[in-house]
Amino acid sequence: MVSSFRTGGVKVPVIFKAFDKWYRSQKRYRNAEDREKVRDIVESSMAMPEMAGLLGVPRSTVYGLLNQSEILKTIEFDGRRRVTKKSFYEWYASQDDYHIVSDEMSETVKGEDNRRIEAYRRAVLEQDGHSRYIGNDAYLTVNEAAVLAGVNPATVHKWIKKGKVEAVQSSKTIRIPRQEFEGWLQGREKVEV
Repeated sequence: MVSSFRTGGVKVPVIFKAFDKWYRSQKRYRNAEDREKVRDIVESSMAMPEMAGLLGVPRSTVYGLLNQSEILKTIEFDGRRRVTKKSFYEWYASQDDYHIVSDEMSETVKGEDNRRIEAYRRAVLEQDGHSRYIGNDAYLTVNEAAVLAGVNPATVHKWIKKGKVEAVQSSKTIRIPRQEFEGWLQGREKVEV
């Protein structure tokens, strides 16, 4: 059957059988009836990027957690795995290593007094979606220290290597005690002036 509709003043033919066949074979687009049918599935589960954002970790970490945990349960939906929310919250309650950071992240940014650091943190959160690359009230990342000092991050690494700046390293992550760094910067600026 061929019918047509008008769009922008142009009559466009639609072949219903062909459209219907295409629609049933694809998974991206849904009509209102189909959205209603899958609402329960979508509301009772979460996609991997959603879980990663909640925990403030990359998706690769989420996949690792799925492989290691017997508590986390997944369902197959539209050719993709989704974690059931029930199993996520059971797993979350059973461990101490990971924390939900979505609310914490916005407070870290909102509570920041230094506008340059606040702008940097907002940009990082918008780009990455998690707080792994931002510091907090007590510690700065190397990039944040560079923003604060107005230098390249490589310069901050040199200062750390030369012992001019105190730093704490855990695994691959380097954090700089904020109060000491700001004090060191103020003393450095007085000498240069």
